[in-house]
Amino acid sequence: MNRAQYNEGYNDKNLNNNQDSNHTYSDNFSESDPYHSKPSNNQINNHPSYNMQQLNNSNSQPQPQNPNYNYQNNHLYRRTDQYMPLDEETKAKKRRYCCCFSKRGLIIFLVIFFFFLAALGVAGYFLWPRIPNAQYKDISLSNSTAGSGNSVQDLLQAAKIEASGTITIPLVIDIEVDNPNYIPWTLNNVTLSGSIKTADGSDYQVGTGKLISSFTMPRKSTGNIMKIYFDFSLESSSSNFLSAATLVKNSCVPGGPAIRFNYVATIYINAISWLKIRPKISDSVNFNCPVSELQSLGVDVVSLIDKLVKG
Repeated sequence: MNRAQYNEGYNDKNLNNNQDSNHTYSDNFSESDPYHSKPSNNQINNHPSYNMQQLNNSNSQPQPQNPNYNYQNNHLYRRTDQYMPLDEETKAKKRRYCCCFSKRGLIIFLVIFFFFLAALGVAGYFLWPRIPNAQYKDISLSNSTAGSGNSVQDLLQAAKIEASGTITIPLVIDIEVDNPNYIPWTLNNVTLSGSIKTADGSDYQVGTGKLISSFTMPRKSTGNIMKIYFDFSLESSSSNFLSAATLVKNSCVPGGPAIRFNYVATIYINAISWLKIRPKISDSVNFNCPVSELQSLGVDVVSLIDKLVKG
């Protein structure tokens, strides 16, 4: 027997033993064995060896799976190297979206953000400051000045006027204010400066005024009367004093013409004071000199102006 015949006979013998061994391994993992016991030591020791050519042939060809092995019911008995990777559905759940959010986290964040913007818009609509509407209502004689608090009689004494060179008539200007806001508004202060138009067309500054105390308006209210105390003054040292004095003297007689009064009011509001916003209101109104009220106090404005002009 030559060497080639010997190798061929040996390979046939190993192949038959391999088939017997596979049959034995299949019996051990059949459905009759619910625990799928492993091969015994005798089976392992009696398992024939393979030469390198058989190993190479077996590695190059896919090994058939045992049809009697129930893979679905034995997932708990798999080895660590037999675990399957995550399926596509699980990967989709784990996938990250915008700003490192998961899909559910992103949806929850967007819903919360939407309600936050809606609440912010509603709050802004009701709390956004709306500038009140103001218009001139009336003007009258005041009992005292806004600054010093002196009475009319004290202010309009002839001796004092001649000494100071200034005639001051304390007035109260009533301004009607409407509050369009949905919350009450409080005016801290209102400052007012006024002038009159003289015959030559120039403007003559006649004094300043202010709000004595804070003024609060209810929400969505109209017809709120705000009183500003204004000191109407004529100074003999001014350049166009004579034109202004002539205008006032002609108006402060019974049935005299109205005085054209221009004013600019600056409003200080608590709600928007932190924004450094100070609304300004300007207007031109006609008012009559309070002759009857001055005469009831024993004050003759015409004679006082004449003394100041002559002096």
